[in-house]
Amino acid sequence: FLDLRDKLQLLQQQDIPGLEAAAKLNDKSRLIVARAPLLVTTESNLKRQQVMAELSAAIVSMDFLMRDLADYDHYFRELIAQISNSVNLLYQSVQQREQLQRQLQLQSRLIFPLFNRVTAGIGQSQWLHETDKTAVLHKLHYFAGLVEKVANDTSFNQLDYTFLRLEEMQSQIQFHLLKAPNSFLQSELHSQLSQLLIIGNRSGELFQLQNQQLDFRYQQSYLLQNSLDHIGQLAAQVNLYTDSTNQRINHSILRKIASINRNMQSSLILSLASFLAAVAISWFYVRRNVLQRISALQQNMRSIASAKLDTDIRIIGNDEVSSMARDLKHFQDTAIEVERSNRLLAAQIEERVLAEKQLKATQDELIQAAKLAALGQLSVGITHEISQP
Repeated sequence: FLDLRDKLQLLQQQDIPGLEAAAKLNDKSRLIVARAPLLVTTESNLKRQQVMAELSAAIVSMDFLMRDLADYDHYFRELIAQISNSVNLLYQSVQQREQLQRQLQLQSRLIFPLFNRVTAGIGQSQWLHETDKTAVLHKLHYFAGLVEKVANDTSFNQLDYTFLRLEEMQSQIQFHLLKAPNSFLQSELHSQLSQLLIIGNRSGELFQLQNQQLDFRYQQSYLLQNSLDHIGQLAAQVNLYTDSTNQRINHSILRKIASINRNMQSSLILSLASFLAAVAISWFYVRRNVLQRISALQQNMRSIASAKLDTDIRIIGNDEVSSMARDLKHFQDTAIEVERSNRLLAAQIEERVLAEKQLKATQDELIQAAKLAALGQLSVGITHEISQP
């Protein structure tokens, strides 16, 4: 039973808290898996900060819960640190991509007013032939469409293809502009058109910004996948720990159940043996120490009841039987005293009866003497009266 108590205390203090910590770790892992992609997909900076706060709290909680595991070692700490590092890098990357996105939006706000001024100026200019003017306007619209497409490119191949087309449009537009006079080349319209065409060049800011944005997007995808991989590794380790803990608990429970069964059998045998021993001892005690004393007491009571007041009463022990013997002894003493008193009273009564007989005889004699005295007096009186005359 002491061994069973120690094992149960071990389960209570180590294994069960470990299983509880493992379950909470799985919950925190699922929380990170569910909330981490929101860092990339959400558009609100406030919402992104809230998600990051939740993820940081979950990672701190996971690190704290890890300490309740019996096999908490350096590998678990490294996994937690890698998850935390990946999430922080992901958050920083998203913040930087957000800044790039704002710069791209600013660039777009600068591009399309410039495009409108250029197309309006070319449409009103007299430097180009109508055919060249129409071709230039058509290619400028196509150029603007490709510039707008840049923001929707999701891979480096698409971005390279888009800027390849932009550079082709740029070459074709410049080919048509070769027919323009020198006055057009020196005009403000030509300067604005050159600025617009530079935007579609790989050395321009638009390409650099979009290239960095794609780089951050791939980086975010990598960091997110890296975080999920680490969480998967952590979950696998937690599952292994949970399985081993469950196996250890099951093995311990089976061994303790077998021990309890053995203890139950031993306790049953011991209880039966103790019961039989108690019955034997009780019977021996009752027979030798109680029944015989009660039988002797009963014989003493019968002897006393038959006027054998000198019967010897033995008082042994200090229990109910001995108390009854004391009461019988007290009764015997009282009966002897009463008998002695009765004898004395009988003697006194006999003496009083004799005295009463003597007193009555004396009284009869006195009455007879009185009668004789009265008769004498009467005789004297009669004699006197006779002698008087």
